[in-house]
Amino acid sequence: MSKAEVMDQIILGKTKKTLKQYIPEETLKWVDIDKWSDYMSDTIVMQFTVWLTEETLVDTEQTVIFKHPASWWEHFKQEKFPQWLLKRFPARQKCEIKTLHFERTAIYPEAPVMGKPYQKYVIKERLTQYR
Repeated sequence: MSKAEVMDQIILGKTKKTLKQYIPEETLKWVDIDKWSDYMSDTIVMQFTVWLTEETLVDTEQTVIFKHPASWWEHFKQEKFPQWLLKRFPARQKCEIKTLHFERTAIYPEAPVMGKPYQKYVIKERLTQYR
């Protein structure tokens, strides 16, 4: 005699998902669209690259002093020793002087290439060098 299995019946449907983005034709002149298949994940990849108007603002340099314990033992003393013992045997500190170079750029994402003056902008600041 064979055992009979009782299973619940589930009815599945299908649904449609759409990604829609309205891009003015004037903007498409400055957008590169690349599409390729990723066979490892079995997906289609679309990449949009857009050219934006940007303005280089002030580049700044700032000198920073980093203080930290001179060794692991000095760090241990600093963290675990009681105050009276730290007064007698203070934890030695090491100072490092570093110069940071920042590049500041204003990006105008809604600036027309030709036409009306633009109002909106974004300031982007990034650390370019660390010496």
